Amino acid sequence: NIGNLYFEKGSNDENAVKIFISAHYDENALQVVKITNEGLLHIVNLGGLDRKTIEGSHVFVISDNWDTDNVTQKKLIPGIIGKKPIHKETNDEREKVDEYDKMLVDIGASSKEEVAELGIHIGSVIVFKKDINMAFGTKKDRIVANALDDKIGIFAVTSAFNELDESILSAKKIKVILGWLSQEEVGLRGAMIASNRIQPDISIDVDVTFDTSKCTAISNEKHGDMELGKGVVIEYGPHTNYTLIGDLKDVANKFALPYQESVAKAGGNNCSAIQLNSKDCATAHLGIPLRNMHTQVEMVHKDDVNACADLIKLYIENMI
Repeated sequence: NIGNLYFEKGSNDENAVKIFISAHYDENALQVVKITNEGLLHIVNLGGLDRKTIEGSHVFVISDNWDTDNVTQKKLIPGIIGKKPIHKETNDEREKVDEYDKMLVDIGASSKEEVAELGIHIGSVIVFKKDINMAFGTKKDRIVANALDDKIGIFAVTSAFNELDESILSAKKIKVILGWLSQEEVGLRGAMIASNRIQPDISIDVDVTFDTSKCTAISNEKHGDMELGKGVVIEYGPHTNYTLIGDLKDVANKFALPYQESVAKAGGNNCSAIQLNSKDCATAHLGIPLRNMHTQVEMVHKDDVNACADLIKLYIENMI
């Protein structure tokens, strides 16, 4: 009911080792808080959006009406987030970023009644228009899109899951549960439910992490050296199990998989929630370096994504 999705493969033995591999598929969004008589939408944020990047965006409002061309999908109503022209702003206004109560979503309606007919109401969710480039850069080796945090993690763990050999899992008495987890961006909620439900023995959660190369202006003194194209990031911290981290590094070295290392505080991602809501689970967190986090132009490197998926698969088939 919270929106988590689960997939299983491997042994059904009651004593099988349960390995949970997961990522979150929710994204930062907006929500309708008021509808004006003129058919404009006042908004609040869902998750850690940067207000500096919102105005001037194309969005979709998720309607309650079903799409007649695709009966499994609700209608997506196009909208825009406008802005007062800069040459009509005061000097003080030019120096400030608008608060959410000053922002309006315009869907081209003329009245509150027209908005209601479209299946939009207080509480309707608004997402940014998808703009995906799967071959970005001079070498076509990067992906640029919104919501790569953390749909690219979903791709990595799902790729690993699909490649796992069922016969190896059965022979070693391993059950692998793949989790697509909801509501990470608003409080790690899906991970709390999942870990309580599954009670895994081992958990590997994947999320994006910072690219700290010079061009990003993110301090590598604070976060460590992490860079696009240099491999998956294996993370240390109170939320991770050092033995499990050591095993992941051993696998990466054995199979010549590129990896980087970082240190993080506990509490900011699903790995912490899984650790604290499981009875006795060894947890690890793998990061995919990303630029421009929580914007509409997030960027990852394909090599890092592949290294992440390969590391999970090879660890499960070779170390347990």
